[in-house]
Amino acid sequence: MPPREPDPLDCCNNECGDACVWTIYYAMRKQYEADLEAWQTEHLLKD
Repeated sequence: MPPREPDPLDCCNNECGDACVWTIYYAMRKQYEADLEAWQTEHLLKD
């Protein structure tokens, strides 16, 4: 399952850097997309 996108109100607007809900979300989304692509490639090659 892809990560849940934060609600706009989840952000405190204090420029938290690596602790920002949006920074964490985008990192998790990037990892999810990479994992999904790897899974799809592996399973398509088996067929």
